[in-house]
Amino acid sequence: MNRFLRNLVSLVVIVTAILGLRIHERSTALAETREELAEHCSNDSDCLEVLQSRFPSCFEQSFELGNRRGASRLDTSQMATCLNDGSATAFFGVID
Repeated sequence: MNRFLRNLVSLVVIVTAILGLRIHERSTALAETREELAEHCSNDSDCLEVLQSRFPSCFEQSFELGNRRGASRLDTSQMATCLNDGSATAFFGVID
């Protein structure tokens, strides 16, 4: 029984570490992406307004947390399309 508990505790620690790392990756990507897009907007108040209102939902739609076979990734094309959908002007685009 004691061995079972040690194995169980080890498993819980490993799973918690993996989930914590993935959540940290997501948080870092969110902050970096928001900062880059805000720099892109500079002083354009309409662009900043679109970014403020649409960014959280667009990021959620465009970010994939990944799995054991692949890393987390942000679909930049989907992100730009989502941000532009609600505005009269296309502020964002993807450059290859």
